[in-house]
Amino acid sequence: MSIKDLHSVVFLGIGGIGMSALARYLNQQKVSVSGYDRTPSPLTAEMENEGIRIWYDDDLEQLPKSIDLVIYTPAIPHQLNTLVTLQSRNIPLMKRAEFLGKLVSENDCLAVAGTHGKTTTSAILGHILYQSSVGCTAFIGGIVNNYHNNYFSSHSGPFVVEADEFDHSLLHLFPKIAAINSMDADHLDIYENQNALIETYQNFARQIAADGCLIVKKGLETKFDKSIKTWTVSLHHPDSDFHTTKLRVENGVYHFDIQTPQGIINDVVFGGVGAINVHNAVTASAMALCYGISPSDIKTQLATFAGVHRRLEFHIKTDNGAY
Repeated sequence: MSIKDLHSVVFLGIGGIGMSALARYLNQQKVSVSGYDRTPSPLTAEMENEGIRIWYDDDLEQLPKSIDLVIYTPAIPHQLNTLVTLQSRNIPLMKRAEFLGKLVSENDCLAVAGTHGKTTTSAILGHILYQSSVGCTAFIGGIVNNYHNNYFSSHSGPFVVEADEFDHSLLHLFPKIAAINSMDADHLDIYENQNALIETYQNFARQIAADGCLIVKKGLETKFDKSIKTWTVSLHHPDSDFHTTKLRVENGVYHFDIQTPQGIINDVVFGGVGAINVHNAVTASAMALCYGISPSDIKTQLATFAGVHRRLEFHIKTDNGAY
C-alpha cells in the first residue's frame, strides 16, 4: 500500500508520541487524518490546531464514512468497541510499527535502536540531517526543543526513526544505517529473557542493507555477524572507531573532539546535557558521517542542538553557565 493510495486514515491511540508523528506526516501529505484517544493532551490539541479531527469517547458515530486504513497502537485495549467493530469490517488495519516499516521502505532509513538513548540519539541525528543540504523526515519519540515537535521534514533525504524493541517492532525496519546503543534486559513481558531480546537485535542487524552499516556501542560488537559492516562507538574508549578526546565542561557546556576513522572533528561544542548525551551525540555523528554528511555540518549542528523535552532538560541556567 502506497501513501498515494490513501485518502482517509483513522488512528486509534492518536495521542501517543509515535502515533502522533505519523498522523502529522500523513496530514502534511494531504491525507484526511482523524483519530481516537482516551484523553486530550497538549499534543492532541496541537494536532487539532493542525486540522486533524480527534474524539475522546469510544463512539462509532465519530468514524468517517470512508476509511482506507486504520492504524492502531498495541496500547489500545483489545476490547475497545471501535477497534472490535473495525476489525469486523473489510477495512485494512495495521499496527503502528508495521505501517512505519512500509512507509520508510520507500526511501533510505536511518534507525536508532537500543534499550536506552533512542529518542535523544535520533533527535540529534534528525537535527544534523535536517539542517544539512541533504535534509530528512524525522519521526521522534519525544518533543525536540529545536522544533517544538516530534515530527519535522524537509521533504528530502532519508527517514530518521526509532527502532523500538517493544512488541518486536524494530523487525519491521530494513535500514540503510542502524545504531544499537544498548541491549539491557527490558520488556521481559514480551521477551522470555535477555538472550531472546539480544537475538531480536541480532535479527534486526541482519536486515541492514548490504551497502549499509551498523553503529554499535563498544563491547557489543561481538554479538553481531562479522559480515555486517560495523563501527564501534564509545565515550572515550581509545579502541572504538568513534569516540571523544579532550572531553571537558566549560561554563556548563561540553567541549570535545570526535575521533573518527576519517579523521578528527575538532573543537566540538555540544548543546546537550550529561555525559550520556555526549555518547548519544557521538553515535548520531557516526551515523551522519556514514551517510555522507560533512564533518563541518555535524560540528555546526551539535552546537545548535537544544535537547529533547523532559530528557535532561535545562530549566534554569545562569549567565556564567551554572545550572
